[in-house]
Amino acid sequence: MGGARAAMAIVLLLMLAYVPAAAQNRLVAEIPIELAHNKTIIPVTVGDSTLRLILDTGMPYDGVLVFGTDRVDVRRFPNLARAQIGGAGQGSASAALHDPSAGFSIGSLRFDAHPLTILTTDAFNGFPTDGVIGYSLLGHYAVELDHDAGVMRLYEPATFTPGSEWASVDTHFRGNQVPWVDFRVSTAGEPAVQLAGYVDCASGEALELLDREVNVFRAPATTGERLLGRGLSLTMPLAGHPGG
Repeated sequence: MGGARAAMAIVLLLMLAYVPAAAQNRLVAEIPIELAHNKTIIPVTVGDSTLRLILDTGMPYDGVLVFGTDRVDVRRFPNLARAQIGGAGQGSASAALHDPSAGFSIGSLRFDAHPLTILTTDAFNGFPTDGVIGYSLLGHYAVELDHDAGVMRLYEPATFTPGSEWASVDTHFRGNQVPWVDFRVSTAGEPAVQLAGYVDCASGEALELLDREVNVFRAPATTGERLLGRGLSLTMPLAGHPGG
């Protein structure tokens, strides 16, 4: 997306239903967004703190994850309990505080009783964003991202019909609410191979391929190493006992 930005609006339909062609799309809300490092950033109010959260299709449950206790006033949430969040890949679990019904808001749109999870480690200290949000938006609405206009539009999914100018991509799910797509890839001029990957709005890359001991694709000769960042598995937090 670098340089001149092409007009882009993406509809993510994670809750699908048959809709008559003549149905009228019902707009629920328009939310201001920004594009930073190829990531969609959403302003979310948690308690009395307005945070910049990354929209993440890899967060398959309701709620928000905040990157540290310095980002919000934890005193406003007396029901926080200690919890653990699994690490990405072979990474270790991260300590956190979890309130299963804290709630939050985006503009005038309230998400009452949605969970709040706050990391208590320093793994994300210095990050320019404050956390992530996913299924609270993507699991309940038809979501249009219009980066040219700088807005996210939320529609009622049961009455949403995309216009004729939209293109569709088949998705499937593997035991959770994370969308996967099948695609073909050729990295070094060899015949294309069939792969599957999950749609990750929190990635700033056009495509990420996992390099294993045995790959079905060929790594290009120009491949190098660089740090992509830190990760969490974003599985449902496992709560422990109360305590701030």
